[in-house]
Amino acid sequence: MLGLYVSGHPLDAIATELRSLTDTSIAAVREGNVQHGQRVVIGGIVASVDRRIDKKGQPWTIVEIADLDATSEVLVFSSLYGHVREIVAEDAVLLVTAVVRVREGRISVVASDVVVADIAAHAPLTITLREDDCTRAKVTALRDAFRCHPGPRPVHIVLEGASVTRWAADPQWGVDGSQGLLRALEGLLEPRCLPPASGPAQ
Repeated sequence: MLGLYVSGHPLDAIATELRSLTDTSIAAVREGNVQHGQRVVIGGIVASVDRRIDKKGQPWTIVEIADLDATSEVLVFSSLYGHVREIVAEDAVLLVTAVVRVREGRISVVASDVVVADIAAHAPLTITLREDDCTRAKVTALRDAFRCHPGPRPVHIVLEGASVTRWAADPQWGVDGSQGLLRALEGLLEPRCLPPASGPAQ
């Protein structure tokens, strides 16, 4: 009824929006298509954060960031890291302004600014359900709630059972993410099923 299918890359739903906010793909950087000293804006999801301490005792980090085609390590030195450390976390979707350095065939990406990508309106709304809770009546009620609140946000459903599977609803069930929708979902689902960011309905 919801046309569920296993979802792919976590950036699939926001790929177009993310590309519009960047000027260079990570693949272009990694393939050597960017000159030494060139300033770029890349974006992607944080795959890992390797926090370190420099010789002066200041924290800095190596961030592995991935878009849909490639991954790259980004160096965030202490002068910047102190200002952005709260947003540099695994699974965060970030935009990185950086300078590319090429020395002896080795490519380094040195961040000069890091911000959270402003694509919340298109980020998936994730709902968690137990297998035994996926009755026809419950799925029908969810479909009706989505239909009453159409919008650009895709819906992802995490199905918990013997294993955990992430599904995505058919694109026709995109939602607006409004408080009206959240109130409707809170009337259908337990609090644990909804994203923590939604908070209680007002």
